[in-house]
Amino acid sequence: MHNSQKYSVSKSRLHSLQSLKKILLIVITVSTSIAIVVSVLTPKSANLKKYQFPNNLVLKDLQLKASNNLDNLNETNIGGAWQYIYTSPNQKTSSKSRQEIQIDIVYTYTVISLPRSLSILNIKHSEKPLDIKYANNIGYYTLFTDQKRAYLASCINPRGEATVTEKQFTNNRDKYDFSIDKLGLYLIGKSDLRDNRCLFTVMSTSLENNTSQISNSVDNTYQTLETSWKDWYIYWKNKFPET
Repeated sequence: MHNSQKYSVSKSRLHSLQSLKKILLIVITVSTSIAIVVSVLTPKSANLKKYQFPNNLVLKDLQLKASNNLDNLNETNIGGAWQYIYTSPNQKTSSKSRQEIQIDIVYTYTVISLPRSLSILNIKHSEKPLDIKYANNIGYYTLFTDQKRAYLASCINPRGEATVTEKQFTNNRDKYDFSIDKLGLYLIGKSDLRDNRCLFTVMSTSLENNTSQISNSVDNTYQTLETSWKDWYIYWKNKFPET
């Protein structure tokens, strides 16, 4: 075989090896990218233990009557649920007529919004547009009535403000999710890049049986819930479960 032919064969083999290396590099790059995407989309929080809510949670101007573990909720991606029942401690009012406020709280690992979140607690509401309110330094919440009860519902986020709709939730999450500290925690397996956790809260109380002044009754009841909601939010904002 002439030298020129040997050189041509060697050059052809070299090109083949280079092509093979490029293909292997592409395969490794694609496989790594897929692994990263799967890792990002698979929340580490799904493997966390259930959060233990406190049995006795003190709220300003309210007296705790009872607290119960809501362990019968048939829902995945829940890290715990609890119910608290409070009454007004006004001693001038008989125990039978004291207003009760029920607070249900669910610790979730997924994007949360109404009305699906209400269905977790078997709470129904009309298909009317949500009456969404906003409070400075707290965030969004919604008020509605159903079956002679008044409700306040909202999602307390790990960072940022409280939210009601899925859009509010994702916007708030995207604003606070990406940081150097959070990336560091993710790389050592201590946190997710996407933090979908939420302390979904529903506060409710019965409406007064005063048909002649029902609108005033609803307004007064809403004000009572809003006052309790602010105290509740402050408590959990400072004690949000750690990942």
